[in-house]
Amino acid sequence: MTMVESRPAILLALLIFLEMELTLTMGGTDCPLDLSGLNFTLAASICSNKEDRGKCCRYINAFVAVSVARYANATSNLGVSSDLSEICLSSMSKTLELYGVARNATVFCGFGTKIPVNYECEGRTTVTQMLQSPKFVDVTDNCKLPLSEERSCKKCLNAGILYLRNLIGAVDNMTLSTCRDATFAALASQVDNVSAVDIASCFFGVQGLITPSVSEPSPSLLSPEASPSPLVAASPSQLSLVVPPNETHHRYHLTLIPSVGIAVTGSCYYDAAYKKISGRSFVYVSKI
Repeated sequence: MTMVESRPAILLALLIFLEMELTLTMGGTDCPLDLSGLNFTLAASICSNKEDRGKCCRYINAFVAVSVARYANATSNLGVSSDLSEICLSSMSKTLELYGVARNATVFCGFGTKIPVNYECEGRTTVTQMLQSPKFVDVTDNCKLPLSEERSCKKCLNAGILYLRNLIGAVDNMTLSTCRDATFAALASQVDNVSAVDIASCFFGVQGLITPSVSEPSPSLLSPEASPSPLVAASPSQLSLVVPPNETHHRYHLTLIPSVGIAVTGSCYYDAAYKKISGRSFVYVSKI
């Protein structure tokens, strides 16, 4: 093939590459949510398996949450405005599909409903409002990076559970899920990109969110001065994570159980739910 004959193919490849980069950077012409630098390879593989739908949805949730955290870092807003929601949902769906994630994945994961692009939590729409809410300082103190170790991650998640219980109490699962994501976005907006991904890996129980070429920076700490003194809330003894002693090296993240409440999920998919017996609260753990 001569140079002249190969030019159309080269031009086409260049156009495809530019389209992919623009889609990742902007998420679409008018969507400010940034998906650049994220690695969709593992998610694409997982979402192609019907048996891994739960894990697939956690990846999609994590991708969206990281992009919202980046947006919050730049604007202090916990997501895009309502007039941009549909635009972002459409463009981000196309980006996921472009990088190999099954087309129906966003449908069965509830992209736009269960996984929104705006994390308003009980009237709180900004990072500042989250940071200044009661008990958020405890989340900040217990989520110091790195969170790659199981003990550190569980400590962070425990603080997040207690914070949400104190903040919103008994609410519907949609509100609980959105406030969980708002908690993540507020935390992650305070650190650099790679550190934000570290927090996401803990919160959503997923790995490989960024390309291998991105190296880990030295651990950065979330500043406890960002939040005021916390108000009195439920005792930690009323809400703890119970994990069988023979299960080790698992990732944990906040998730939900229909009509029950907060749960903790790891790589072996543990479900924990609040139950009350004889007036005592505890966490029931089952392995699926």
